[in-house]
Amino acid sequence: MKYAKWITVCSLLLMWYALASMLQNEILLPLPQVVFMRMLQDLQDPLFYSTIAVTMIRMLKGLAVAFLLGIFLGMCSGISKWFEAFFYPIEVIVKTIPNISYIIISLIWLGSEKSVTVVSFLVLFPIVFGNTKQGIQSIAKEYLDVVRIFPVPFSYLVFHVYLPFLKPYLSAALHTALGLGFKVSVMAEILGRVQMGIGFWIDYCRVNLDYTGVFSWTIWIILLVVLLEKVSWIGWNRKKE
Repeated sequence: MKYAKWITVCSLLLMWYALASMLQNEILLPLPQVVFMRMLQDLQDPLFYSTIAVTMIRMLKGLAVAFLLGIFLGMCSGISKWFEAFFYPIEVIVKTIPNISYIIISLIWLGSEKSVTVVSFLVLFPIVFGNTKQGIQSIAKEYLDVVRIFPVPFSYLVFHVYLPFLKPYLSAALHTALGLGFKVSVMAEILGRVQMGIGFWIDYCRVNLDYTGVFSWTIWIILLVVLLEKVSWIGWNRKKE
């Protein structure tokens, strides 16, 4: 079973190679070996690392705010029925607005640089908020009855009752948010035509008909998202231990 994913990866690479060999057109579909050679060249370029860092920082800023605000408001909604009803219209609006609308509105209001972080926050906030609220509402009534019988400070209730129950829900939110946040941030960079970042270089390669570059950056995004998810999973599990 552990080799199944590698069989899938190899199958996809063989399909890619076969299709590219049939087309014989680098603009439509470059050969895998050509793309991988470009990726090796990227690793020798200092600009490659600074490009990734810029996009990562933009995404992580939005993710950090989404987690802080999402956990706080999610806990308020999970604990208070009144607040849940009060906040419900905002939750629906934020969840249903398409990502592309966020990007366009943010570009108009804020400009290209700030819009990437704001869009990242707006897309990721509903995930963190929803998981937090669900986690709070899933706490067994028996635990809360015990707390009512033996009153404790609210801070103790938050850190020793609510947050421990939220760990699996927040872990799932983080796992989803990292991949989605990275993709949305790159999309915002492309549409916003920012002066630096992965999105800038994908758009630059597109304009110059350098589809080898587009494919290489796309694969880098896949690898980076997988790496982020692995690191977050390891870090979260160590924290639990």
